[in-house]
Amino acid sequence: GAMTRAPRDVAMFCLAVLCTHIPIALITAGLSQVSPWTAPLIRFLVAVPNGVGIGFFTAFVIGASLLYAMRTTSPPGAYWASWWSLLVLALIAAVFLTPEHPCSTVPSMVILGPVLLHALRRLAFADVPTVRWCQVQSLATGMAAVTSVSIWAVWLAIGFKGRARWYDWPRPFGEMVIAETITWKLAFVLWASPPGSAMLMGLLSVIYWV
Repeated sequence: GAMTRAPRDVAMFCLAVLCTHIPIALITAGLSQVSPWTAPLIRFLVAVPNGVGIGFFTAFVIGASLLYAMRTTSPPGAYWASWWSLLVLALIAAVFLTPEHPCSTVPSMVILGPVLLHALRRLAFADVPTVRWCQVQSLATGMAAVTSVSIWAVWLAIGFKGRARWYDWPRPFGEMVIAETITWKLAFVLWASPPGSAMLMGLLSVIYWV
């Protein structure tokens, strides 16, 4: 009845919101100029040979191909264990490839939200009507979009030491660009990743709703 569905619906919505906010948290904390941890991480990633990221990505592609080929024959437990392992592998590959391919890796990390929503539905809410599930997805991704752009807006409003204009970068990123440690493109992507992530999440929210 309605009384028994209510707690499950609340849990479903809360878990969906968690799924969509995980990529926003990862991007904001590690791949945006908002975070004080991003500059040290980028310095480390730049020092790592590009082949490391390519190796992780190649392993992910091979593993995903094998998992897809065996999707109908693998036991559910083994399938999902492999699925989660591949997801972690994809995230690692995206992080290591960021210095060379920021315009691809940051959006790919946003897609982690819908990927986690897919797993949530398959594992826990397969019996939920499609219309209701799409509404939940739309609200969850919309909330993630608002969260991401709000964090960026607050950061712009508060400012940081040495900023003269609202679009200035924190000093470590400007210094890395001048020293040619990173490219201007990478620095800009790191500056714009929160609103960019919000735009993608907002687009997904509209798609899910319609």
